[in-house]
Order: sequence, then structure tokens, then C-alpha cells
Amino acid sequence: MHTFTSTQHKNILTKILNQNVIVDFPLPVDLERELREFTNYLRDPNHFNQTIIRHPHYGLNYLQASDARILVTAYKYDGILVTHNIKDFLIYDVLFEPAEEKLYDYVNKRYVKIPPAGRALIEQDRWFQKLKQDLINL
Repeated sequence: MHTFTSTQHKNILTKILNQNVIVDFPLPVDLERELREFTNYLRDPNHFNQTIIRHPHYGLNYLQASDARILVTAYKYDGILVTHNIKDFLIYDVLFEPAEEKLYDYVNKRYVKIPPAGRALIEQDRWFQKLKQDLINL
């Protein structure tokens, strides 16, 4: 086993940090609000059968403002969203084709997908269709 010296460790960190690119684009406030409201709508049993749309191992949380920005940025740049907070980002999976793996739980080391029946229900929803089109148009 090899252990880096503190100088080597510092040099590696410096190189990594100097290569980070800050991505900044304006997220329309109304789109952020729509995403947040839609996740709340998804959580409402009066609109969706929760046993069908939820992943068996993860809950579904209301999207916070900062999480909405993370989600939109990852979507805009066609990124794989790597997180332990899957319940905050479960909707991310539905924004892509069913075969694509875009939501990764780094603690459990697996990609997460909304169950096919749940995906189908969400994709048929007019509000979701409009929201997805708004994201595509960004």
C-alpha cells in the first residue's frame, strides 16, 4: 500500500481544484418553482398512486431550491447525478429515456430507476410533459 506524503497530497488536491470549471447559467425562477411544485404534486396520493411511482428503496422528497438548481444544471449538461440523497432527485430519472442510467446512489453503488409503471404514469401527465419541454428549451 502506498501513502502520499502531505506535500504530494497537497499537490494532487491543488491540481484537482485548479481544474474545476464553474458553470453558471440563469435558471428561470418560474421553472425552479414549477419543478418544486411538481415534486410536491408527485408526492400527493390524490394525484399519483405512491406504491406505483416510488422506488421500493427510496422515498420521494419535495425538491428544495438548491436541489432544483443542481437538477437543472445536471440535466442541461447531460450529466449523471451522483448522490446519496436519491429521494431528493428521484424525478431526475424520468427526464431521460428509460434505458439511460443518469441517477447514481454512490453509497449503495447502483443506478436508480423509477419503476416502469410509475414512469409511464408520470410521463402521461400533462404538467410533466410541459415541464420536460421547458427543460429541453433551456
